[in-house]
Amino acid sequence: MLAAMAGGAASVVLTVLRDRALRRIELAYLGFSMAEYATWVAILVYAFERGGATAAGVVSVIQLVPSALVAPVAAAYGDRYRRDRFLWSGYLAQAVTMGATGALMVWGAPAAAVYAAAVTAAVTITFTRPAQGSLVPLLVAGPEELVAVNAVSGAIESASFVGGPALAALLMAVSEPGSVFLAMALLAATSALLVTGLSIPGGAASIPEEDAAATTLRRSFSGFGRLAGQPDARLLVGLVSSQSLVIGALDVLAVVVAISLLGLGTAAPGLLTAAIGVGGLLGTAAGFSLVTRRRLSPALALGAVVLGAPLAVIAWRPETAVAFVMLAVAGVGRVVMDVSGRSLLQRAVSADLLARAFGVLEGLEMAALAVGSILASGVVAWLGGRGALLVVGLLLPVVVGVCWRSLRRIESRAAPPSGVMELLRRVPIFAPLPPLALERLATSAGERGTPAGGTILREGRPGDDFHVIARGHVRVVRGPEVLNDLGEGDSFGEISLVRDVPRTASVIAVTDVLTFTLSREDFLRALSGNPASAVAARRIVEERAPEPAPDRADG
Repeated sequence: MLAAMAGGAASVVLTVLRDRALRRIELAYLGFSMAEYATWVAILVYAFERGGATAAGVVSVIQLVPSALVAPVAAAYGDRYRRDRFLWSGYLAQAVTMGATGALMVWGAPAAAVYAAAVTAAVTITFTRPAQGSLVPLLVAGPEELVAVNAVSGAIESASFVGGPALAALLMAVSEPGSVFLAMALLAATSALLVTGLSIPGGAASIPEEDAAATTLRRSFSGFGRLAGQPDARLLVGLVSSQSLVIGALDVLAVVVAISLLGLGTAAPGLLTAAIGVGGLLGTAAGFSLVTRRRLSPALALGAVVLGAPLAVIAWRPETAVAFVMLAVAGVGRVVMDVSGRSLLQRAVSADLLARAFGVLEGLEMAALAVGSILASGVVAWLGGRGALLVVGLLLPVVVGVCWRSLRRIESRAAPPSGVMELLRRVPIFAPLPPLALERLATSAGERGTPAGGTILREGRPGDDFHVIARGHVRVVRGPEVLNDLGEGDSFGEISLVRDVPRTASVIAVTDVLTFTLSREDFLRALSGNPASAVAARRIVEERAPEPAPDRADG
Protein backbone atom coordinates (compact mmCIF):
# COMPACT_ATOMS: atom_id res chain seq x y z
CA MET A 1 0.00 0.00 0.00
CA LEU A 2 2.79 2.41 0.94
CA ALA A 3 4.58 1.55 -2.32
CA ALA A 4 1.40 2.33 -4.26
CA MET A 5 1.01 5.67 -2.47
CA ALA A 6 4.66 6.51 -3.13
CA GLY A 7 4.24 5.61 -6.79
CA GLY A 8 1.12 7.77 -7.03
CA ALA A 9 2.90 10.69 -5.39
CA ALA A 10 5.85 10.34 -7.78
CA SER A 11 3.46 10.29 -10.74
CA VAL A 12 1.78 13.49 -9.54
CA VAL A 13 5.10 15.27 -9.06
CA LEU A 14 6.33 14.17 -12.50
CA THR A 15 3.09 15.44 -14.06
CA VAL A 16 3.90 18.89 -12.73
CA LEU A 17 7.66 18.83 -13.35
CA ARG A 18 7.30 17.79 -16.99
CA ASP A 19 5.82 21.20 -17.82
CA ARG A 20 8.55 23.86 -17.95
CA ALA A 21 6.36 26.74 -16.79
CA LEU A 22 4.77 24.76 -13.95
CA ARG A 23 8.19 23.45 -12.89
CA ARG A 24 9.62 26.95 -12.60
CA ILE A 25 6.52 28.27 -10.85
CA GLU A 26 6.61 25.49 -8.23
CA LEU A 27 10.37 25.85 -7.63
CA ALA A 28 9.85 29.57 -7.14
CA TYR A 29 7.01 28.78 -4.74
CA LEU A 30 9.37 26.58 -2.72
CA GLY A 31 11.73 29.52 -2.25
CA PHE A 32 8.80 31.76 -1.34
CA SER A 33 7.41 29.34 1.26
CA MET A 34 10.76 28.82 2.93
CA ALA A 35 11.28 32.58 3.09
CA GLU A 36 7.78 33.19 4.48
CA TYR A 37 8.16 30.84 7.45
CA ALA A 38 11.81 31.63 8.13
CA THR A 39 11.29 35.41 8.28
CA TRP A 40 8.20 34.97 10.48
CA VAL A 41 10.32 33.15 13.07
CA ALA A 42 13.19 35.63 12.72
CA ILE A 43 11.09 38.75 13.36
CA LEU A 44 9.41 37.15 16.38
CA VAL A 45 12.80 36.24 17.85
CA TYR A 46 14.05 39.78 17.16
CA ALA A 47 11.00 41.23 18.94
CA PHE A 48 11.27 38.80 21.85
CA GLU A 49 14.91 39.75 22.42
CA ARG A 50 13.86 43.39 22.77
CA GLY A 51 10.53 43.25 24.56
CA GLY A 52 9.74 39.70 25.61
CA ALA A 53 6.59 37.74 24.79
CA THR A 54 4.41 40.86 24.73
CA ALA A 55 6.52 42.50 22.02
CA ALA A 56 6.51 39.28 19.98
CA GLY A 57 2.72 39.08 20.23
CA VAL A 58 2.27 42.71 19.21
CA VAL A 59 4.61 42.29 16.24
CA SER A 60 2.72 39.23 15.03
CA VAL A 61 -0.54 41.21 15.08
CA ILE A 62 0.88 44.30 13.37
CA GLN A 63 2.12 42.04 10.57
CA LEU A 64 -1.16 40.17 10.15
CA VAL A 65 -3.56 43.12 10.20
CA PRO A 66 -2.02 45.21 7.37
CA SER A 67 -1.55 42.03 5.34
CA ALA A 68 -5.21 41.13 5.79
CA LEU A 69 -6.27 44.59 4.61
CA VAL A 70 -3.86 44.91 1.69
CA ALA A 71 -4.12 41.38 0.23
CA PRO A 72 -7.53 41.83 -1.48
CA VAL A 73 -6.58 45.29 -2.79
CA ALA A 74 -3.25 44.14 -4.22
CA ALA A 75 -4.76 40.99 -5.72
CA ALA A 76 -7.31 43.11 -7.59
CA TYR A 77 -4.43 44.25 -9.78
CA GLY A 78 -3.74 40.61 -10.59
CA ASP A 79 -7.06 40.65 -12.46
CA ARG A 80 -6.12 43.97 -14.04
CA TYR A 81 -2.65 43.19 -15.43
CA ARG A 82 -0.73 40.16 -16.70
CA ARG A 83 -0.70 37.51 -14.01
CA ASP A 84 2.74 36.14 -14.87
CA ARG A 85 4.22 39.62 -14.40
CA PHE A 86 2.20 40.14 -11.23
CA LEU A 87 3.72 36.95 -9.81
CA TRP A 88 7.22 38.11 -10.77
CA SER A 89 6.71 41.57 -9.28
CA GLY A 90 5.57 40.02 -5.98
CA TYR A 91 8.78 37.99 -5.67
CA LEU A 92 10.86 41.03 -6.56
CA ALA A 93 9.07 43.12 -3.92
CA GLN A 94 9.70 40.40 -1.34
CA ALA A 95 13.41 40.32 -2.18
CA VAL A 96 13.71 44.09 -1.81
CA THR A 97 11.71 44.42 1.42
CA MET A 98 13.28 41.38 3.09
CA GLY A 99 16.71 42.65 2.16
CA ALA A 100 15.89 46.09 3.57
CA THR A 101 14.61 44.56 6.83
CA GLY A 102 17.74 42.44 7.21
CA ALA A 103 20.02 45.39 6.49
CA LEU A 104 18.28 47.52 9.13
CA MET A 105 18.69 44.74 11.69
CA VAL A 106 22.37 44.24 10.92
CA TRP A 107 23.07 47.99 11.01
CA GLY A 108 21.41 48.33 14.39
CA ALA A 109 18.61 50.63 13.23
CA PRO A 110 15.86 51.59 15.71
CA ALA A 111 13.38 48.76 16.37
CA ALA A 112 10.49 50.86 15.03
CA ALA A 113 12.21 51.12 11.64
CA VAL A 114 12.87 47.37 11.60
CA TYR A 115 9.24 46.60 12.44
CA ALA A 116 7.98 48.95 9.73
CA ALA A 117 10.19 47.23 7.15
CA ALA A 118 9.12 43.78 8.39
CA VAL A 119 5.45 44.73 8.08
CA THR A 120 6.09 45.88 4.49
CA ALA A 121 7.78 42.56 3.75
CA ALA A 122 4.85 40.67 5.29
CA VAL A 123 2.44 42.62 3.08
CA THR A 124 4.39 41.70 -0.08
CA ILE A 125 4.11 38.03 0.90
CA THR A 126 0.35 38.25 0.38
CA PHE A 127 0.85 38.89 -3.36
CA THR A 128 2.09 35.41 -4.24
CA ARG A 129 -0.79 33.02 -3.52
CA PRO A 130 -3.44 35.12 -5.33
CA ALA A 131 -1.14 35.53 -8.33
CA GLN A 132 -0.30 31.83 -8.48
CA GLY A 133 -3.85 30.72 -7.74
CA SER A 134 -5.17 32.69 -10.72
CA LEU A 135 -2.26 31.82 -13.03
CA VAL A 136 -2.10 28.03 -12.66
CA PRO A 137 -5.56 27.36 -14.20
CA LEU A 138 -4.26 28.91 -17.44
CA LEU A 139 -1.51 26.28 -17.66
CA VAL A 140 -3.08 22.97 -16.71
CA ALA A 141 -4.65 20.44 -19.07
CA GLY A 142 -7.70 19.76 -16.93
CA PRO A 143 -9.11 19.34 -13.41
CA GLU A 144 -6.82 16.41 -12.57
CA GLU A 145 -3.67 18.36 -13.42
CA LEU A 146 -5.02 21.36 -11.48
CA VAL A 147 -5.36 19.21 -8.35
CA ALA A 148 -1.87 17.79 -9.01
CA VAL A 149 -0.34 21.27 -9.01
CA ASN A 150 -2.21 22.23 -5.86
CA ALA A 151 -1.10 18.98 -4.20
CA VAL A 152 2.53 19.77 -5.02
CA SER A 153 2.06 23.31 -3.67
CA GLY A 154 0.54 21.81 -0.52
CA ALA A 155 3.52 19.49 -0.13
CA ILE A 156 5.86 22.46 -0.54
CA GLU A 157 4.01 24.42 2.14
CA SER A 158 4.04 21.48 4.55
CA ALA A 159 7.76 20.94 4.03
CA SER A 160 8.42 24.66 4.43
CA PHE A 161 6.36 24.75 7.64
CA VAL A 162 9.09 22.53 9.09
CA GLY A 163 12.08 23.52 6.95
CA GLY A 164 11.68 27.32 7.07
CA PRO A 165 11.82 27.62 10.87
CA ALA A 166 14.61 25.02 10.98
CA LEU A 167 16.66 27.03 8.48
CA ALA A 168 16.02 30.20 10.50
CA ALA A 169 17.17 28.41 13.65
CA LEU A 170 20.39 27.28 11.97
CA LEU A 171 21.18 30.78 10.71
CA MET A 172 20.44 32.40 14.06
CA ALA A 173 22.58 29.81 15.85
CA VAL A 174 25.65 31.21 14.08
CA SER A 175 24.51 34.78 13.47
CA GLU A 176 21.45 36.97 14.21
CA PRO A 177 17.85 37.46 12.94
CA GLY A 178 19.05 39.96 10.36
CA SER A 179 21.01 37.23 8.60
CA VAL A 180 17.80 35.27 8.13
CA PHE A 181 16.14 38.17 6.32
CA LEU A 182 19.19 38.74 4.12
CA ALA A 183 19.39 35.06 3.19
CA MET A 184 15.67 34.91 2.47
CA ALA A 185 15.95 38.03 0.30
CA LEU A 186 18.38 36.08 -1.88
CA LEU A 187 15.92 33.19 -1.96
CA ALA A 188 13.08 35.51 -3.01
CA ALA A 189 15.30 37.01 -5.70
CA THR A 190 15.97 33.48 -6.97
CA SER A 191 12.21 32.91 -7.13
CA ALA A 192 11.87 36.10 -9.17
CA LEU A 193 14.57 34.87 -11.57
CA LEU A 194 12.81 31.53 -11.97
CA VAL A 195 9.60 33.16 -13.21
CA THR A 196 11.35 35.86 -15.24
CA GLY A 197 10.49 35.56 -18.89
CA LEU A 198 7.43 33.37 -18.42
CA SER A 199 4.86 34.27 -21.03
CA ILE A 200 1.59 32.57 -20.24
CA PRO A 201 -1.02 32.35 -23.03
CA GLY A 202 -4.08 34.13 -21.76
CA GLY A 203 -2.07 35.59 -18.91
CA ALA A 204 -3.53 39.00 -19.58
CA ALA A 205 -6.39 39.58 -17.19
CA SER A 206 -9.85 40.21 -18.51
CA ILE A 207 -11.58 43.54 -18.04
CA PRO A 208 -15.30 43.77 -18.69
CA GLU A 209 -16.24 46.34 -21.33
CA GLU A 210 -18.59 48.13 -18.97
CA ASP A 211 -15.57 49.10 -16.82
CA ALA A 212 -13.64 50.71 -19.67
CA ALA A 213 -14.35 54.30 -18.65
CA ALA A 214 -13.58 53.78 -14.96
CA THR A 215 -10.36 54.84 -13.28
CA THR A 216 -7.62 52.27 -12.69
CA LEU A 217 -8.49 51.99 -9.01
CA ARG A 218 -12.20 51.62 -9.70
CA ARG A 219 -11.44 48.96 -12.30
CA SER A 220 -9.34 47.11 -9.73
CA PHE A 221 -12.27 47.04 -7.31
CA SER A 222 -15.02 46.58 -9.87
CA GLY A 223 -15.03 42.80 -9.60
CA PHE A 224 -15.53 42.67 -5.84
CA GLY A 225 -19.25 43.34 -6.21
CA ARG A 226 -19.60 40.52 -8.74
CA LEU A 227 -17.45 38.26 -6.56
CA ALA A 228 -19.66 38.95 -3.55
CA GLY A 229 -22.65 38.15 -5.73
CA GLN A 230 -21.36 34.63 -6.49
CA PRO A 231 -22.64 32.26 -3.77
CA ASP A 232 -20.16 29.55 -4.76
CA ALA A 233 -17.20 31.91 -4.36
CA ARG A 234 -18.45 33.20 -1.01
CA LEU A 235 -18.94 29.70 0.35
CA LEU A 236 -15.58 28.34 -0.79
CA VAL A 237 -13.59 31.38 0.33
CA GLY A 238 -15.31 31.21 3.72
CA LEU A 239 -14.74 27.48 4.17
CA VAL A 240 -11.09 27.46 3.09
CA SER A 241 -10.23 30.50 5.22
CA SER A 242 -11.96 28.98 8.26
CA GLN A 243 -9.09 26.53 8.66
CA SER A 244 -6.86 29.48 9.54
CA LEU A 245 -9.22 30.28 12.41
CA VAL A 246 -8.44 26.84 13.86
CA ILE A 247 -4.71 27.16 13.17
CA GLY A 248 -4.66 30.56 14.88
CA ALA A 249 -6.50 29.10 17.86
CA LEU A 250 -3.96 26.29 18.01
CA ASP A 251 -1.16 28.80 18.64
CA VAL A 252 -2.81 29.46 22.00
CA LEU A 253 -4.21 25.99 22.64
CA ALA A 254 -0.80 24.35 22.14
CA VAL A 255 0.44 26.31 25.15
CA VAL A 256 -2.67 25.43 27.17
CA VAL A 257 -2.40 21.72 26.33
CA ALA A 258 1.35 21.50 26.94
CA ILE A 259 1.51 23.40 30.21
CA SER A 260 -1.94 23.37 31.83
CA LEU A 261 -3.32 19.98 30.74
CA LEU A 262 -0.20 17.85 30.31
CA GLY A 263 2.19 19.59 32.71
CA LEU A 264 5.07 19.53 30.26
CA GLY A 265 7.91 22.06 30.03
CA THR A 266 8.01 25.36 28.17
CA ALA A 267 9.53 23.73 25.09
CA ALA A 268 6.51 21.46 24.64
CA PRO A 269 4.22 24.00 22.88
CA GLY A 270 6.73 24.26 20.06
CA LEU A 271 6.91 20.48 19.78
CA LEU A 272 3.13 20.21 19.66
CA THR A 273 3.00 22.81 16.90
CA ALA A 274 5.71 20.91 15.02
CA ALA A 275 3.48 17.82 15.18
CA ILE A 276 0.98 19.67 12.99
CA GLY A 277 3.74 20.32 10.46
CA VAL A 278 4.81 16.68 10.51
CA GLY A 279 1.19 15.67 9.97
CA GLY A 280 1.06 18.06 7.04
CA LEU A 281 4.03 16.29 5.47
CA LEU A 282 2.29 12.96 5.93
CA GLY A 283 -0.89 14.51 4.56
CA THR A 284 0.74 15.30 1.24
CA ALA A 285 0.13 11.68 0.22
CA ALA A 286 -3.57 12.23 0.89
CA GLY A 287 -3.37 15.41 -1.17
CA PHE A 288 -1.80 13.50 -4.06
CA SER A 289 -4.58 10.92 -3.89
CA LEU A 290 -7.13 13.64 -4.72
CA VAL A 291 -5.74 13.95 -8.25
CA THR A 292 -7.84 11.07 -9.56
CA ARG A 293 -11.03 12.21 -7.81
CA ARG A 294 -13.44 14.21 -9.94
CA ARG A 295 -15.58 15.22 -6.96
CA LEU A 296 -13.66 17.20 -4.36
CA SER A 297 -16.45 18.39 -2.05
CA PRO A 298 -16.36 15.14 0.02
CA ALA A 299 -12.60 15.59 0.41
CA LEU A 300 -13.08 19.20 1.56
CA ALA A 301 -15.65 18.09 4.12
CA LEU A 302 -13.47 15.21 5.30
CA GLY A 303 -10.45 17.52 5.61
CA ALA A 304 -12.47 19.88 7.80
CA VAL A 305 -13.54 17.03 10.09
CA VAL A 306 -10.01 15.60 10.28
CA LEU A 307 -8.61 19.04 11.11
CA GLY A 308 -11.14 19.82 13.84
CA ALA A 309 -12.18 16.51 15.43
CA PRO A 310 -8.71 15.59 16.85
CA LEU A 311 -8.91 18.63 19.13
CA ALA A 312 -12.12 17.26 20.61
CA VAL A 313 -10.34 13.92 21.14
CA ILE A 314 -7.57 15.69 23.07
CA ALA A 315 -10.24 17.35 25.24
CA TRP A 316 -11.68 13.90 25.95
CA ARG A 317 -8.30 12.26 26.69
CA PRO A 318 -5.66 14.87 27.56
CA GLU A 319 -2.63 12.57 27.41
CA THR A 320 0.78 13.33 25.93
CA ALA A 321 0.83 10.56 23.30
CA VAL A 322 -2.79 11.27 22.31
CA ALA A 323 -2.04 14.98 21.92
CA PHE A 324 0.95 14.45 19.61
CA VAL A 325 -0.84 11.87 17.44
CA MET A 326 -4.05 13.89 17.20
CA LEU A 327 -2.26 17.10 16.23
CA ALA A 328 -0.40 15.19 13.51
CA VAL A 329 -3.78 13.92 12.27
CA ALA A 330 -5.04 17.52 12.29
CA GLY A 331 -2.09 18.45 10.07
CA VAL A 332 -3.23 15.84 7.55
CA GLY A 333 -6.71 17.36 7.56
CA ARG A 334 -5.32 20.85 6.96
CA VAL A 335 -3.55 19.74 3.76
CA VAL A 336 -6.57 17.83 2.41
CA MET A 337 -8.88 20.77 3.12
CA ASP A 338 -6.50 23.28 1.54
CA VAL A 339 -5.80 21.31 -1.66
CA SER A 340 -9.43 20.38 -2.31
CA GLY A 341 -10.79 23.81 -1.36
CA ARG A 342 -8.39 25.78 -3.56
CA SER A 343 -8.95 23.43 -6.49
CA LEU A 344 -12.72 23.84 -6.16
CA LEU A 345 -12.35 27.62 -5.97
CA GLN A 346 -10.25 27.68 -9.15
CA ARG A 347 -12.92 25.70 -10.99
CA ALA A 348 -15.95 27.55 -9.62
CA VAL A 349 -14.87 31.20 -10.01
CA SER A 350 -14.70 32.89 -13.41
CA ALA A 351 -11.16 33.55 -14.67
CA ASP A 352 -11.46 37.35 -14.51
CA LEU A 353 -12.20 37.19 -10.77
CA LEU A 354 -9.74 34.52 -9.67
CA ALA A 355 -6.97 36.81 -8.43
CA ARG A 356 -9.50 38.83 -6.44
CA ALA A 357 -11.02 35.66 -5.00
CA PHE A 358 -7.61 34.44 -3.86
CA GLY A 359 -6.77 37.93 -2.58
CA VAL A 360 -9.90 37.93 -0.42
CA LEU A 361 -8.99 34.40 0.72
CA GLU A 362 -5.46 35.51 1.61
CA GLY A 363 -6.75 38.51 3.56
CA LEU A 364 -9.34 36.44 5.41
CA GLU A 365 -6.75 33.82 6.31
CA MET A 366 -4.46 36.48 7.76
CA ALA A 367 -7.35 37.96 9.73
CA ALA A 368 -8.54 34.50 10.82
CA LEU A 369 -5.14 33.68 12.31
CA ALA A 370 -5.38 36.72 14.56
CA VAL A 371 -9.08 36.20 15.36
CA GLY A 372 -8.45 32.53 16.14
CA SER A 373 -5.80 33.42 18.71
CA ILE A 374 -8.07 35.98 20.37
CA LEU A 375 -11.07 33.65 20.24
CA ALA A 376 -9.12 30.79 21.81
CA SER A 377 -7.88 33.00 24.64
CA GLY A 378 -11.45 34.11 25.42
CA VAL A 379 -12.89 30.60 25.30
CA VAL A 380 -10.10 29.27 27.53
CA ALA A 381 -10.90 31.97 30.09
CA TRP A 382 -14.60 31.07 29.87
CA LEU A 383 -14.63 27.26 29.59
CA GLY A 384 -11.11 26.21 30.51
CA GLY A 385 -8.60 24.35 28.36
CA ARG A 386 -10.65 21.22 27.70
CA GLY A 387 -13.78 23.21 26.94
CA ALA A 388 -11.88 25.41 24.49
CA LEU A 389 -10.46 22.37 22.71
CA LEU A 390 -13.95 20.93 22.35
CA VAL A 391 -15.45 24.17 21.00
CA VAL A 392 -12.65 24.82 18.50
CA GLY A 393 -12.54 21.16 17.49
CA LEU A 394 -16.23 21.01 16.65
CA LEU A 395 -16.31 24.34 14.83
CA LEU A 396 -15.27 23.13 11.36
CA PRO A 397 -17.33 19.89 11.36
CA VAL A 398 -20.44 21.89 12.34
CA VAL A 399 -19.82 24.57 9.69
CA VAL A 400 -19.30 21.95 6.97
CA GLY A 401 -22.41 20.09 8.08
CA VAL A 402 -24.49 23.25 7.75
CA CYS A 403 -23.03 24.04 4.31
CA TRP A 404 -22.94 20.48 2.96
CA ARG A 405 -25.86 20.69 0.54
CA SER A 406 -24.62 23.98 -0.93
CA LEU A 407 -21.12 22.54 -1.22
CA ARG A 408 -22.36 19.53 -3.18
CA ARG A 409 -24.30 21.79 -5.54
CA ILE A 410 -21.10 23.67 -6.43
CA GLU A 411 -19.64 20.64 -8.18
CA SER A 412 -22.93 19.89 -9.88
CA ARG A 413 -22.85 23.37 -11.38
CA ALA A 414 -19.13 23.11 -12.17
CA ALA A 415 -19.64 19.99 -14.32
CA PRO A 416 -20.65 20.98 -17.88
CA PRO A 417 -23.35 19.01 -19.73
CA SER A 418 -21.98 15.99 -21.57
CA GLY A 419 -20.43 16.84 -24.94
CA VAL A 420 -20.67 20.62 -24.60
CA MET A 421 -16.94 21.10 -24.03
CA GLU A 422 -16.11 19.14 -27.17
CA LEU A 423 -18.68 21.13 -29.12
CA LEU A 424 -17.23 24.47 -27.96
CA ARG A 425 -13.68 23.30 -28.59
CA ARG A 426 -14.58 22.88 -32.28
CA VAL A 427 -15.49 26.59 -32.49
CA PRO A 428 -12.37 28.48 -33.71
CA ILE A 429 -13.07 31.36 -31.32
CA PHE A 430 -12.85 29.09 -28.28
CA ALA A 431 -10.15 26.66 -29.48
CA PRO A 432 -7.30 28.71 -27.86
CA LEU A 433 -8.95 28.72 -24.41
CA PRO A 434 -7.24 26.74 -21.61
CA PRO A 435 -9.19 23.60 -20.62
CA LEU A 436 -10.48 25.01 -17.33
CA ALA A 437 -11.64 28.23 -18.99
CA LEU A 438 -13.42 26.13 -21.60
CA GLU A 439 -15.01 24.04 -18.84
CA ARG A 440 -16.34 27.16 -17.11
CA LEU A 441 -17.68 28.45 -20.42
CA ALA A 442 -19.39 25.13 -21.14
CA THR A 443 -20.95 25.18 -17.69
CA SER A 444 -22.52 28.57 -18.39
CA ALA A 445 -24.02 27.45 -21.72
CA GLY A 446 -27.78 27.07 -21.97
CA GLU A 447 -29.85 24.90 -24.32
CA ARG A 448 -32.31 26.31 -26.85
CA GLY A 449 -34.52 24.28 -29.14
CA THR A 450 -36.11 25.80 -32.25
CA PRO A 451 -38.60 23.97 -34.52
CA ALA A 452 -38.15 23.93 -38.30
CA GLY A 453 -39.15 27.29 -39.78
CA GLY A 454 -38.59 29.17 -36.52
CA THR A 455 -36.48 32.33 -36.35
CA ILE A 456 -33.53 32.11 -33.95
CA LEU A 457 -32.07 35.58 -34.57
CA ARG A 458 -33.88 38.48 -36.21
CA GLU A 459 -32.11 41.14 -38.27
CA GLY A 460 -32.08 44.57 -36.62
CA ARG A 461 -32.74 43.29 -33.10
CA PRO A 462 -30.24 43.81 -30.26
CA GLY A 463 -27.64 41.06 -29.92
CA ASP A 464 -27.53 39.43 -26.51
CA ASP A 465 -26.31 35.86 -27.09
CA PHE A 466 -24.03 33.58 -29.14
CA HIS A 467 -25.10 30.19 -30.55
CA VAL A 468 -23.32 26.92 -31.34
CA ILE A 469 -25.33 24.35 -33.29
CA ALA A 470 -25.49 20.96 -31.59
CA ARG A 471 -28.10 19.45 -33.94
CA GLY A 472 -29.88 20.52 -37.13
CA HIS A 473 -29.36 23.09 -39.91
CA VAL A 474 -30.01 26.85 -40.16
CA ARG A 475 -30.03 29.44 -42.93
CA VAL A 476 -28.55 32.93 -42.56
CA VAL A 477 -30.45 35.59 -44.54
CA ARG A 478 -30.30 39.36 -44.93
CA GLY A 479 -33.59 40.57 -46.34
CA PRO A 480 -34.31 38.30 -49.36
CA GLU A 481 -30.61 37.37 -49.74
CA VAL A 482 -29.35 33.98 -48.49
CA LEU A 483 -25.90 34.46 -47.00
CA ASN A 484 -25.01 31.03 -45.64
CA ASP A 485 -26.19 27.59 -44.53
CA LEU A 486 -24.81 26.28 -41.23
CA GLY A 487 -24.92 22.86 -39.57
CA GLU A 488 -23.71 20.94 -36.51
CA GLY A 489 -20.61 22.48 -34.95
CA ASP A 490 -21.07 25.84 -36.68
CA SER A 491 -21.72 29.01 -34.70
CA PHE A 492 -23.40 32.36 -35.21
CA GLY A 493 -24.25 35.59 -33.39
CA GLU A 494 -20.74 36.91 -32.85
CA ILE A 495 -20.95 39.96 -35.15
CA SER A 496 -23.32 42.03 -33.03
CA LEU A 497 -21.49 41.03 -29.83
CA VAL A 498 -18.01 41.91 -31.04
CA ARG A 499 -19.02 45.14 -32.81
CA ASP A 500 -21.80 46.08 -30.38
CA VAL A 501 -24.33 46.61 -33.18
CA PRO A 502 -27.85 45.24 -33.86
CA ARG A 503 -28.14 41.85 -35.56
CA THR A 504 -26.86 42.15 -39.13
CA ALA A 505 -28.85 39.14 -40.41
CA SER A 506 -31.63 36.74 -39.48
CA VAL A 507 -31.03 33.05 -38.71
CA ILE A 508 -33.88 30.65 -39.52
CA ALA A 509 -34.11 26.97 -38.60
CA VAL A 510 -34.27 24.75 -41.70
CA THR A 511 -34.81 21.64 -39.56
CA ASP A 512 -35.49 21.20 -35.89
CA VAL A 513 -32.44 22.80 -34.27
CA LEU A 514 -30.73 22.50 -30.89
CA THR A 515 -28.18 25.19 -30.01
CA PHE A 516 -26.09 25.87 -26.96
CA THR A 517 -26.13 29.57 -26.14
CA LEU A 518 -23.74 31.86 -24.32
CA SER A 519 -24.79 35.19 -22.88
CA ARG A 520 -23.19 38.37 -24.12
CA GLU A 521 -21.32 38.75 -20.82
CA ASP A 522 -19.88 35.20 -20.84
CA PHE A 523 -18.90 35.43 -24.52
CA LEU A 524 -17.10 38.76 -24.18
CA ARG A 525 -15.41 37.72 -20.94
CA ALA A 526 -13.96 34.65 -22.67
CA LEU A 527 -12.58 36.87 -25.43
CA SER A 528 -11.18 39.58 -23.19
CA GLY A 529 -9.41 36.97 -21.04
CA ASN A 530 -7.61 35.35 -23.99
CA PRO A 531 -5.95 37.44 -26.73
CA ALA A 532 -5.86 34.52 -29.20
CA SER A 533 -9.62 34.04 -28.87
CA ALA A 534 -10.18 37.76 -29.39
CA VAL A 535 -8.08 37.69 -32.58
CA ALA A 536 -9.98 34.63 -33.86
CA ALA A 537 -13.32 36.35 -33.19
CA ARG A 538 -12.31 39.52 -35.02
CA ARG A 539 -11.09 37.49 -37.99
CA ILE A 540 -14.37 35.55 -38.25
CA VAL A 541 -16.41 38.73 -37.92
CA GLU A 542 -14.40 40.40 -40.68
CA GLU A 543 -14.84 37.37 -42.95
CA ARG A 544 -18.61 37.27 -42.42
CA ALA A 545 -19.27 41.02 -42.41
CA PRO A 546 -16.38 43.08 -43.80
CA GLU A 547 -16.51 46.68 -42.65
CA PRO A 548 -16.79 49.17 -45.51
CA ALA A 549 -13.63 50.99 -46.47
CA PRO A 550 -13.48 54.57 -45.17
CA ASP A 551 -14.64 57.32 -47.52
CA ARG A 552 -11.50 58.86 -48.98
CA ALA A 553 -13.18 61.50 -51.17
CA ASP A 554 -11.28 64.78 -51.23
CA GLY A 555 -12.94 67.42 -49.19
